[in-house]
Amino acid sequence: EREARSLRLIPRILPGPERFALGMLGSFVFLYAGRRVFMPPLAWDALTFHLWRAGRWVQDGADIRPPAPDSWGYYDAYPTGGDSFWAWAMLPFQTDVAVGLLSVTTLLAIAPSAYRLARAVGTPRGVATILACAATLLPVHRHAATAAYVDNMVVSAWLFAVAELIGAARKDAGLHRSGNAAIALLAAAIAANAKPTGLPLFVVAGAMFTYCTVRERKLAPASIAILLSLVPIFGGYIRNAILHHNPLFPF
Repeated sequence: EREARSLRLIPRILPGPERFALGMLGSFVFLYAGRRVFMPPLAWDALTFHLWRAGRWVQDGADIRPPAPDSWGYYDAYPTGGDSFWAWAMLPFQTDVAVGLLSVTTLLAIAPSAYRLARAVGTPRGVATILACAATLLPVHRHAATAAYVDNMVVSAWLFAVAELIGAARKDAGLHRSGNAAIALLAAAIAANAKPTGLPLFVVAGAMFTYCTVRERKLAPASIAILLSLVPIFGGYIRNAILHHNPLFPF
């Protein structure tokens, strides 16, 4: 009951522009989620690549290489991190009914990441709220969601990682620098595991994490756990290095 009263107070606390931006975002997400339940992604890349791979993983129960020529052969070499989300959405119901809802979730994840970045560079809360809503509602992001692309996952991870890197670089961060750098490293790894465009950010985050750890002369347990989690994340690149002698194949 207390939480419900707090939610009712939000419209009174937020100024007009912020209420309008959040209202636009909420209305779009509500309508879009309903549409995605009854209409799964039908884009060409979704049917021939992204959802095809995810569905095959669920049906086979393993990552089996398809004995197919031409493009079917190198589809299998693409990073698996992004499409694995679609596979997890298909697994409980053995259908794609939850894929549309997950695509809305990945789109909505851009909002808090964009807000975090805006606040990290000193943007006032009201302006940061409006910018976060505007960034989420960009047409390119909506298109990525309808096509089951992994780009929205990469964008949200990029924004969050950059925000944490800025936090780690601040002089008043103190002992929190290594924590910010560790979170940035994990977010960058998620982006890199979905698309190779996240690899440059991962290198920068790794350098910042190393610098902060050496400077503070300690390695927190949470940081150790994050480092260990990077091993399975980059399994696709390791597999490409073994099978194709190039971790970035076919790019």
